Amino acid sequence: MRSGLAWCLFLLLLTACSGCGMPYTAKPAPISQLEGMPWSHTERGATVGTDPYVQGGRLKRVFGHDLTTYEIIPVQVLVQNNGGTRLWLQRSAIYLERPDGMEIAPLRATIVAGMALPPAPYTPGEVVVSTVLNFPLLFVINEVTGGSSETLSRIAGKADRLPDPDGRTDYWRKELKDAILGSGESVQGFVYYPWPRTAPVFEEATLVMPLIELEGATRLVIRVRLRGLQLRRLPVEAEEE
Repeated sequence: MRSGLAWCLFLLLLTACSGCGMPYTAKPAPISQLEGMPWSHTERGATVGTDPYVQGGRLKRVFGHDLTTYEIIPVQVLVQNNGGTRLWLQRSAIYLERPDGMEIAPLRATIVAGMALPPAPYTPGEVVVSTVLNFPLLFVINEVTGGSSETLSRIAGKADRLPDPDGRTDYWRKELKDAILGSGESVQGFVYYPWPRTAPVFEEATLVMPLIELEGATRLVIRVRLRGLQLRRLPVEAEEE
């Protein structure tokens, strides 16, 4: 009798918390070396390596979702300065250029996360608040089960050990950051690009990396051609019908 009542109360608690959902689990991005990147180009001592993430399984491992289904192409970029002058890199200035000359500007990581991820299901603080609000039910469950269920203190104590539910933070951490690179320094991260809606077939592009050589106040533009992307989507007309 006690066991049956406990299960009923437990199911009621699950129903009350059904909106919580599952937290986003951050997945570390691989640390790449220039030698392992598919495409790279060196000019005046600066080397840019690129690795477009277009495979569904690979995207799910790193971002938790196949971002191509949300019309996003993440490109991992590594910039290495082997020259004698400092280089100023600005992520927002890096763009993709299609064969027809169309330029595709990058999106911020927070925008990409807003497109691909549902609202954060909960935070550790929200778990504590939810537990407090449901304290009467938790207390009854604890009494009925003779203390075998988790009490308020035990549940609240686990809040700070929950996985980070905010994928937006994870996407931002993986984004390429603006940087000033001294000789021998490097930086890497992802730049997120929207899939061109006018290009049902998107098989190649050129990543254009503008850099500023600070000592001479000169502009250096490195172009890296990306081939074999093999991205396809339904024509715009078919999607809008």
